[in-house]
Amino acid sequence: MLRVEKTVFISYRRADLPLALLVFKDLTQNGYDVFIDYDGIASGDFERVILDNIKARAHFVLLLTPTALERCAVPGDWLRREIEAAIEARRNVVPLMLPGFDFDSAGVRATLSGMLEGLTKYNGLPVPYAYFDEAMERLRRKHLSVPLDAVLLPASAAAIQVAKAQQQAAAAAPQVQASEVAVPQGDLDAALADYDAAIRLKPDDARARVGRGLLREQRSRLDEAIEDYTAAIRVQPNDPIAYRHRASARQKLGNLDGAACDYGELIRLNPGDADAYSERAAVFAKKASVAAGQRAGATTQAPKDVGSQRSASPRPPPAVAPAAATSPGSAHWRGVLGGAVVLVVGVVVLNLLFGSKKEEVVPVASEQVATQSRLNAPPPGALPLGSDRAASEANQVKEAETQFLRGANYQFGTNGVAQSDSAALGWYRMAAEGGNAGAQTNLGFFYETGRAGLPRSDVEAVNWYRKGAEHGHAVAQKNLGTMFLYGRGGLAQSDTEAAKWYRKSADQGEASGQSMLGFMYREGRGGLPLSDVEAVKWFSKAAEQANAGGQVSLGYMYREGRGGLPQSDIEAVKWFTKAADQGNVDAQTHLGFMYEKGRGGLTQNDTEAVNWYRKAADQGGASAQSNLGLMYERGRGGLPRSDAEAVRWYRKAAEQANAGGQANLADMYERGVGGLTQNRTEAVRLYRLAAAKGDDFAKAALKRLGEE
Repeated sequence: MLRVEKTVFISYRRADLPLALLVFKDLTQNGYDVFIDYDGIASGDFERVILDNIKARAHFVLLLTPTALERCAVPGDWLRREIEAAIEARRNVVPLMLPGFDFDSAGVRATLSGMLEGLTKYNGLPVPYAYFDEAMERLRRKHLSVPLDAVLLPASAAAIQVAKAQQQAAAAAPQVQASEVAVPQGDLDAALADYDAAIRLKPDDARARVGRGLLREQRSRLDEAIEDYTAAIRVQPNDPIAYRHRASARQKLGNLDGAACDYGELIRLNPGDADAYSERAAVFAKKASVAAGQRAGATTQAPKDVGSQRSASPRPPPAVAPAAATSPGSAHWRGVLGGAVVLVVGVVVLNLLFGSKKEEVVPVASEQVATQSRLNAPPPGALPLGSDRAASEANQVKEAETQFLRGANYQFGTNGVAQSDSAALGWYRMAAEGGNAGAQTNLGFFYETGRAGLPRSDVEAVNWYRKGAEHGHAVAQKNLGTMFLYGRGGLAQSDTEAAKWYRKSADQGEASGQSMLGFMYREGRGGLPLSDVEAVKWFSKAAEQANAGGQVSLGYMYREGRGGLPQSDIEAVKWFTKAADQGNVDAQTHLGFMYEKGRGGLTQNDTEAVNWYRKAADQGGASAQSNLGLMYERGRGGLPRSDAEAVRWYRKAAEQANAGGQANLADMYERGVGGLTQNRTEAVRLYRLAAAKGDDFAKAALKRLGEE
């Protein structure tokens, strides 16, 4: 019996989420039961939930933007699988054709193979942005009122539960207006002018930044669009929309490393975002294709001359690396479906500081190590897939990956799971014991940081890092190298072993390993020659992958004119800003100093200096804490003059053995200000600690007091 149903499945590319939300909210407000994969579905349930909901719904609304079908030629592409499932189930397929989409274009025709060839036979609906509401009314009145004779299959309980959770999340999403998605070409100039005005009035309006970025993309002004997306991320670092658009723009520019990094951020924000995995896989495939083409016969070009002339600059004091610190709050997660894993490792910070005075401290450079997962190749000697043993091993690998991803869900509290470090630990342990290298790395991190009630144990951390490293996991290799660098976990301190593992990690393209290898070259450690040129090479590789440690280190080399780079405060500020926008403590301190001094093309601005010092100080940056204390002591940057606040921040820095903080706190004890009782003995003690680190202000104070 023919009947009219009000159940809809919305199929779309993740980049078109704002548009999908518009359609979802319009249909929901008009009484339709709509399925939308809004914030990702756990990988273990994804296929079953998606296919069940397609079969349980009468209408299949497909959003077709100019780029929607581009990846449908990739095996396993989920948009293609959704379309094929809807056609096979005889659902009412309604293509919504957005401006710029054309079935007759060469690019679209090339994707219409197999069952997708039938798409052109469906009654599609053009959706002009300027008449979006009218198009939705026509969709409901004409296209969704078609009586059906197809059988609707009841969805599983799990599929129903997920559908309800996704509906609730989508309903709670911020309101999107059609005008925010795109505008007709003829109105671009007016729209850009309005966005320009909005941003002048409210520079931290992230939605306006994204909107202007989209319009700039339409004008092929990709560099400017990326600047807008970056500014939006700076304001809302956990908003996936800006990351997705920046990834797309970077990919169009050929910046595949940057695009991969942005897709990695999307995965970190939502490990259940299947589109992000697919999009990053496409980027990796493109990188491999490019590399293969270069090996196949590209002519070799001499490297461009980056210049060797340096402007005169003072020779910096030697850098010293204190003990590393890990910060679970700064952990980074990445993931790739199909071979791999989501990773979390502690952020290792090597604060390389030179002598601080009563004047502001400037960090020399730091290696703030981020993570980026990579696909793992099958182990040497793997059995043919046709054998029973090989099939069993393949099942074990798949089971371990599933366990690992469940651990990630508990770690984040995503996909309907309550956040629980203890539960995450349980799944990670099962996956690690099943040979999953990412889980082994994560388990090592849990032991290193004492997560989920585990006793802190560097010995156990090293045990699991070594397992992951020996499986060829690049991040585990970097972590193991750091444990050797500091002689932790029962390991004898060995620069040589550290350099060996950093190189293994770096040679796989792991950005954090590249950054650390650059550090070893800059310091001439681990049997490596002292070489600023090699250091710059590896810092550059890391920086090009948006690794914050590589960026801040490269910025420092520009500021000092080292490694064959011309001295350039402007380049230094550029790289400091990139790293600071990712939350890198040392880069934020560098940037604050450059604002305070008005260097690198920046207008001198104490308020901005305080802003960046505070960002770093709040994360525990010792140099920034000392600098912020000085700004309070002097009443600069809009801060009230307060010796008490100055003492509070000096003490925080001093407790981290920061020479500037120790010297500045000693001065306050010597004078008995900021709520401190005058105490010469304590002042001398602190001056001595700072002087031992080479602090000139402390040395002068000891000489003045006759305490040399």
